[in-house]
Amino acid sequence: MIRRPPRSTPLYSSAASDVYKRQVHGIGFSEVPEGCTLDKAIELTKVPESANIPGMREMTKEDVPQVRALLSEYLKKFTLHPIYTEEGIAHLLLPRKDIVYTYVIADAEGRVTDFVSYHIVPYSVLKQEAECLVTVPYKQ
Repeated sequence: MIRRPPRSTPLYSSAASDVYKRQVHGIGFSEVPEGCTLDKAIELTKVPESANIPGMREMTKEDVPQVRALLSEYLKKFTLHPIYTEEGIAHLLLPRKDIVYTYVIADAEGRVTDFVSYHIVPYSVLKQEAECLVTVPYKQ
């Protein structure tokens, strides 16, 4: 059998609140790095409470053609990449509560210049005294 290297690698990113970080460490879902205290780990991964980015707003249906164009242009630099329709972009990226969140950055004329998206994955934590559900954000 010939094993080939993977074509892509998934990325995990967590920009969560301090309360969330304490919760996931407290139930054993995530570990504190060796040689680091929980408080230090939280301090090292702290993010601002809000993004102060001019023109940033939640994506709407009207943004789909521009987001598709941006993503398609970016993906062209890869030999192997998906080709999305507008319907596919709408399905994957239009915000849906507790599923996917997408934000666009628009210039003064309303043109979308960039976007960011992440999806939510709920996990049930086993072997806990009470039922425990951890919600983890992953960037797309």
